[in-house]
Amino acid sequence: MVDVAGSVSWVTSGKATRHPSPPSPRDARLLATTRMRDVPPSRSDRQLLLITGSFLVIAAVFFGGVLWVATLRKSSDNGPQYIGRERSLERKILKASPYYFANPSGGDGYWLDVEDGELVALVLDRPGTKDCVVKWKAQRDAYVDCNDQELSSENLDRYKVTIGPRDGSPKGSVYVDFRKISPAPNRGLSPS
Repeated sequence: MVDVAGSVSWVTSGKATRHPSPPSPRDARLLATTRMRDVPPSRSDRQLLLITGSFLVIAAVFFGGVLWVATLRKSSDNGPQYIGRERSLERKILKASPYYFANPSGGDGYWLDVEDGELVALVLDRPGTKDCVVKWKAQRDAYVDCNDQELSSENLDRYKVTIGPRDGSPKGSVYVDFRKISPAPNRGLSPS
């Protein structure tokens, strides 16, 4: 049944239930504008935002400081770095290919290879350059520089490698010293 205002009523279990008709489009816009107005933040809202923002800034500065302190290196830490056991490293290199290691001090990494039965830590840059990185290409079974020229391990400068126990490390421990660079035995840069 429909009443005079345009509302629909149903009779259920003896009681009439009234359901208002939806508002006209004009009334709906009016309702939306009155309900959706911006409400200025209260004093407590502003305080909450300021306090929370301040804590976020303090936390960011704290964690940045922790990361900065954690990554500082003292001169005593720049000595030879332990990289593993000699037998294990040689076996892995002879079975697969030279190993790339990242420099723990944050500088360029290096290639660890076996040359004439000895482990050598090869400098990542081509000798005489600062920006020509040498990569190992397994498909070509050779080191390749930035000009796509093949090089052998004998064409690359090397870091000093020391093998033996140190400060309680096991026998056969391998250390690489990034402070000492030896020139390549074959500076002619002809691939072998």
